[in-house]
Amino acid sequence: MAEKSPLSNYARSLQPHVLLRYQKKISAVGIDPFLIPEDQLDADSLPAVESIDLVSYLVLDTSFYTQESFKAFKSLQAYNYVKSGFVESVKAKVLAGKHVVLGKVKHSQKWNDPSAHVWIIATPGGTILSAHCRDCLAGLGECCSHVASILFYLEMYHRHVSDISPTDLPNSWLPRTTPFPRTNPMAEMRNIDCSSAKKLKSNLGNSMTELQTDGNNESPTNPCTPSATEMTGLFEKLDTAKFKSPLLSFEDQHFGAFVPSSHNVATISDLADQKYLDISYDDLLEECSKVEVKLTDSDRKMIEVDTRDQARGSSFFKHRAGRIGASISKQASATNPAQPSKSLIKTVCYPKIFTFTTAATEHGCKHEKHAIAEYRKMMETKHNNFKVEQCGMFVHPEHQFLHATPDFICSCDCCGQGCGEVKCPHCLKDMDFQEYVKRRSACLKEEEKTFVLRKEHGYYYQVQQQLFVTGKSYCDFVVCAAQDNGRAEIIVNRIKPDLQHWNNVVPKLAQFWRYCILPEILGRWYTQKRDLVLQPATGTDICFCRRRRHVHNVQAGKNQTAKPSKNQAAKPSKNQTAKSSKNQTAKPSKNQTAKPSKNQTAKPSKNQTAKPSKNQAAKPSKNQTAKPSKHQAAKSSKNQAAKSSKNQTAKPSKNQAAKSSKNQALPHQLTLS
Repeated sequence: MAEKSPLSNYARSLQPHVLLRYQKKISAVGIDPFLIPEDQLDADSLPAVESIDLVSYLVLDTSFYTQESFKAFKSLQAYNYVKSGFVESVKAKVLAGKHVVLGKVKHSQKWNDPSAHVWIIATPGGTILSAHCRDCLAGLGECCSHVASILFYLEMYHRHVSDISPTDLPNSWLPRTTPFPRTNPMAEMRNIDCSSAKKLKSNLGNSMTELQTDGNNESPTNPCTPSATEMTGLFEKLDTAKFKSPLLSFEDQHFGAFVPSSHNVATISDLADQKYLDISYDDLLEECSKVEVKLTDSDRKMIEVDTRDQARGSSFFKHRAGRIGASISKQASATNPAQPSKSLIKTVCYPKIFTFTTAATEHGCKHEKHAIAEYRKMMETKHNNFKVEQCGMFVHPEHQFLHATPDFICSCDCCGQGCGEVKCPHCLKDMDFQEYVKRRSACLKEEEKTFVLRKEHGYYYQVQQQLFVTGKSYCDFVVCAAQDNGRAEIIVNRIKPDLQHWNNVVPKLAQFWRYCILPEILGRWYTQKRDLVLQPATGTDICFCRRRRHVHNVQAGKNQTAKPSKNQAAKPSKNQTAKSSKNQTAKPSKNQTAKPSKNQTAKPSKNQTAKPSKNQAAKPSKNQTAKPSKHQAAKSSKNQAAKSSKNQTAKPSKNQAAKSSKNQALPHQLTLS
């Protein structure tokens, strides 16, 4: 921010290094937010902050002073500030394309003190750029409970107010002080003790005195202290119980049950190091190219055993972080490494934080066990000694950045071992599979009166990754139409490994992991705030966001390029002959011929004819032969001009390779070294 920009009295009172950081934050809007008049603020300019934006700022964003993540999990409790009505006067104004939000928050422990003044700068999409609290020390660190409460207010406002039409609910356009109504039932007045706190404490003390003086004054006998043998027997009984008692975690002989066997197995998240936070992107990619993940077979087996409880266990998210799961195999293989999806990267790197729950996922989790039970009943009648077992997370033995978690492992004497994946589509209603396959989003299609999984669907990518990661010979894809009344109908589609599909997907997954996931794991490249200075690209740079275009220009004459315009037709009229003049013909120099490059040949457009000049010989390129079409006579002599009639055009030959597009430009082939 320029020095001439006005600053509030509060900003001028800051220490020099804090003021420098303050000026850098407000430079995004060019003015100190505390100087914006209140009459210029309104509730209509509030940004669309969502829950993922809130968690990204409070938990994953980095502090300017410590260069570490805020990890302000305690600030997530600031939701209670909003619920209790502590947040007030939240308004905003749009400046320089950014939303400047100002609000006030009452102190939780000092109700009579003036409210804390907070400002937040966010993008229209809801990404938090910076924040500041004027009336608390934690606000200087850009993350405090007052800032968090304003963020919760914005998220609730966007979710409960902005999406509702003003005509849907009465007075819904008015700002709310408490987004949710209180659900505590009202007590009758006769049951409420209106005594002061001092009186209540005195009454409680009198009650305790009466209890102590009631009855005989004999002191109770000391209970017997259990012997060591009795305590050992108690611990052994607790150890054999179905549910482990937390008391065992304090005993040396029994605490091992509370520590996963894979506790000491290295994770990908352990690769993070603070030294990677300040290096350039090129250096960070070079470090990522050196990373190799190596786990032994015993390590991978321990991970599978410890994660059989899946989301209910602590090891599940720990070993998933930084690995590409089967459920997002299609998204990861289809994303552009030059401009990857940040939400996808956060899902891979921080699976415990960025989880989502929808009506479809709740429906699937609710009916998954019932679907597996129906599947077991059906398969037991068709296979010998059929078994279904629970499984955990598998890590690929060679590509250890890939993992898969099937819903179950199945086996029988006739087919061997396989895995299974269960899907309970929420949109599959009335158990009508015929109507379901007509939907565009359906995962099944009908072939020869049977339902099979679509190969272009994301579930097919998921099943194939499960097969190659687990090494099983088949995967039973189960689609269940379940209802709340207990009725269920399933369709089983047995899928074999598709080697061609896997060989096509694995290189894309490896590229996405090494150049998108590892930069975030090592140096938090996508979640850490950075001040990037864009420099113009040079001729030797390979840039993902800027495509280099090669245009082959054929020099015509001295200062003229033979390049037809967009709407120019090189087709002369009936009474007009195309004669080459002194300054209009593409005349090369003495030792120069208009020879296109190896990978680019000049192919005329649809309405364009190739006119050779007086002294120019039509010399074909290496991959091009000058072959006239059926109704065309390509004649060029020393004293003869190329004349085109009404019904004669220079059509390209059948074997002509290079095509000139609208801009005659070819995108540069990008490669990752």
